[in-house]
Amino acid sequence: MASLAAAIDVDADDTPTPRVVRGTGSSAAPLELESSDSENDAPRAKRRRSDAPPPPAQAAVAPALLPTAEHVLPPDPVDGARNSFESFLSEGHHNGNRKPECLVYLCCRESTEGFRAGLARCKESCDEWPHIQDKCMQRDGSRHISFHKGRLSAGQVREIAERCRGLSPPTEVAFGPGFNNWSAGNYIGLAKSSRDALRALKEEIMGPIKGGKANCDHLSLYRKRGLKGPDVDAAFASVRRAMAGHDWGSLPVHSIRIKIMRKGYDECKVLLSV
Repeated sequence: MASLAAAIDVDADDTPTPRVVRGTGSSAAPLELESSDSENDAPRAKRRRSDAPPPPAQAAVAPALLPTAEHVLPPDPVDGARNSFESFLSEGHHNGNRKPECLVYLCCRESTEGFRAGLARCKESCDEWPHIQDKCMQRDGSRHISFHKGRLSAGQVREIAERCRGLSPPTEVAFGPGFNNWSAGNYIGLAKSSRDALRALKEEIMGPIKGGKANCDHLSLYRKRGLKGPDVDAAFASVRRAMAGHDWGSLPVHSIRIKIMRKGYDECKVLLSV
């Protein structure tokens, strides 16, 4: 897969401030009473003969998968010495900084028709603003769920890697419908079950390391990246309207990784593969 090192800095300030955007059962079948055989018997309720029995419960339908060749995956890490922890961390140890800002994140295998159809609809709804689409949409191979963004020492990174050995992460991540109501951009929220599971996993991975950003509650899809103006607002609103209530479904978990901020997504270290 082609390197993303030359891509726009897609991971800067990944955790938005959740400011809310303002604005943008059938009744039971009628019963009738059946007369009793005795004055002391209570009347019994019965369904009218014309009422059909309720339909059987439908089994959950598995998401339709795309052919393997069409799956969107995170990039393979670059080969060579840069994949050793020592060299990996030394890239961020410049100007006397012994704790580079790192991103610990989870990647999914974008393999379902529903998710890919949602991405295609997003792009179609932003056709009128191609420059905004190109600048603001998170690139293929870089979409992720953040576990931690903050400064880490070499020792802390080694501890994180050690804790990842033997962990059993969830096999899939489920998403909520449409987008979160956050004004900073268009973000796909996680279903509560997945959010809770990933937050518990984060505690296992990070151990005693505290601080940093990331709430394990969203996948960034469109971020404004400092752009302002009526065109930006119109483009983001168009995408949001098009995706209102869209069922993103769920995606299989691919891997958990760590990278130095502002480095390419292929300059990472894989901590755990699923």
